[in-house]
Amino acid sequence: MSTVPSARTAAPYLGALVGSSLIDGLLRRRLFVDLAQAPPMAVGSAHVDMAALALLYRISLGLFWAWFLLWILPGLLRGRCPARRGLRLFGLLATLQFLVNLVLINVAIVEANVNSYELLLEAIGLYVVIGLIFVFWYWYLDYPLRGQALALRAAAANTAESNAPPIPPGLLFPEEAFEGLAFGTTRWTPGFIDYLFFAMVASNTFGAPEGHGVLGPRLKVAHMLHSLCMTGIFIVIVARAINTLS
Repeated sequence: MSTVPSARTAAPYLGALVGSSLIDGLLRRRLFVDLAQAPPMAVGSAHVDMAALALLYRISLGLFWAWFLLWILPGLLRGRCPARRGLRLFGLLATLQFLVNLVLINVAIVEANVNSYELLLEAIGLYVVIGLIFVFWYWYLDYPLRGQALALRAAAANTAESNAPPIPPGLLFPEEAFEGLAFGTTRWTPGFIDYLFFAMVASNTFGAPEGHGVLGPRLKVAHMLHSLCMTGIFIVIVARAINTLS
């Protein structure tokens, strides 16, 4: 399996990043309105340079859309998927945009006294954004490992148990285990819905869904970062929203 997927294969995951950016933009538009209307004495009380944060957000947003419109989209329209470096940069720009948003909402809790129902809507929006971003990252990290896994499985079939090859890294889906046990084949490959299910359920449970597995250091690091982001949303934002409901 090639490490560069086809344009048709990559399109849903790139679309997930575009969707995350659009949701982010809608959330931030409302947040900037709240910050602009905050009392003058409140702004700056936490010694946070809001102008710098707003500039960083706009730079990350501009770079994301410039990269998409000038590099990603033209290639997809011609049936070519960007190389892994291009995909990685696109994912990093979307992740940077989200992280700046996460900082902004935490600042707004103090600076503009954003609370209750508006914070709950922010939390829901960020929940979806995180899910869409990590759909991309799980696929990006797992896809090139599929060919390696097939090679290791083939080698294992012809190797003595005492000299068996190592366990291949990657995401383990229950369909793979069932296919291997029931039919002895390894033809099944995950699609967009499979990665989406994994990411959204992992957002709820802070761990891999039941029957799934996370193998390999890179995917484990991504999964830990996913859990940390969700912890920040549930503990800081949702807790604040519930505490200020009247």
